[in-house]
Amino acid sequence: MQEITLDEYKKALLHLLDYFDTFCKKHQISYSLGGGTLIGAVRHKGFIPWDDDIDIYMYHSEYEKFVKHWKDTQNITLAGLYDKNYRCFCCFDKIYDSNFIFEDYTHQFGNLFLDIFIYDFVPDNPKFIYKNIQKIKFFKKLTRSFVKLSHKYGLMRGIFLSCAKLLEKKTLSLLEKWRLTYTDANCENIAIFMSEYAKSEHFIMPKQYFSNVVYLPFEDRKYPCMNNYDEHLKKYYGDYMKLPPINERVAPHSFKYYKAN
Repeated sequence: MQEITLDEYKKALLHLLDYFDTFCKKHQISYSLGGGTLIGAVRHKGFIPWDDDIDIYMYHSEYEKFVKHWKDTQNITLAGLYDKNYRCFCCFDKIYDSNFIFEDYTHQFGNLFLDIFIYDFVPDNPKFIYKNIQKIKFFKKLTRSFVKLSHKYGLMRGIFLSCAKLLEKKTLSLLEKWRLTYTDANCENIAIFMSEYAKSEHFIMPKQYFSNVVYLPFEDRKYPCMNNYDEHLKKYYGDYMKLPPINERVAPHSFKYYKAN
């Protein structure tokens, strides 16, 4: 492997975003820049200087269309392509480029990636939404615990894995029921169900945010962004135009970057 700089790694990220954007345009798939990438577009007209990833927001229905048309290449792959349960169970998916590698702070290695955060339709009842999202997240956490226990206690591996599969089935059933009940036709809001990082009340937003995207400069290109990006970013990040303290301006995922041989 050849070590590269953060700027060189960002160029590779931008190349992956271009690939993703071209694919979405070809198949008429809607999306928006999100999270820190959206802040970067608004505040810096490009990457946040110390950031090392890209975040995308997408409706669940658009994501399923995306998966339907997607084809892996030799180096660019979609994590959830061949696993329907993964796609249903997760609030996000990842597109990887195996040509580039990062080393995180625990000295673990991973491929360069783009995060797709998936939004579902939700009713206009924040307490009901919060209750159900917490229930789903609890089942997911419990499932992971049983999987970990199956590795720790080999003699009871079968029992723990059976419990994990039952919980996963229960969670998938709840999610499928939700997605059949709450649709574009009867809902005005959207939310991320399974996020481990977002407070649910912050990640609930009107679906109209995605109705007409605006194109904002990002590096020397333009990408689609939700039309009410300012309202969304203020709700979740507060005064997002203010730079954080210098000691917080660090890459969130890694500290070394490489190009594969």
